[in-house]
Amino acid sequence: MLKWMWVLLLLALGLRGQEKEYDSAWDLLRGEYDKNKDGKVEAAEYPRGTERFKNLDTNQDGTITEADFQSARERGARPRGRGQGGRAERPEAPALGSVAPDFELKTLDGKSKVKLSSFKDQRPVALIFGSYT
Repeated sequence: MLKWMWVLLLLALGLRGQEKEYDSAWDLLRGEYDKNKDGKVEAAEYPRGTERFKNLDTNQDGTITEADFQSARERGARPRGRGQGGRAERPEAPALGSVAPDFELKTLDGKSKVKLSSFKDQRPVALIFGSYT
């Protein structure tokens, strides 16, 4: 039993560090999904779903190529499928040290609402936003 544990440990150590490294998002996508090595990723090669494929295919030509990523870089955005392939407009962020905009949310039980401003001068509030996609 101990012998097999050593074998597994040595295998794990030997395989560690063999992960591929890529210089850009396009290089990663091409390296992982361009199965026929033709420089473009077609829908049949991309296993993560039609909607995600469409989001990456910013010029909507039916293939994902470096051009899709180049046009996104020129716009200053990641390749996304909002509207005509561009990034959704975002309001300007509040200045450092300014008061956060007030908003109201339902409580977890849905029975009442809480306003951010109701915590003013009472205790610190941490606002955490994230994307879980």
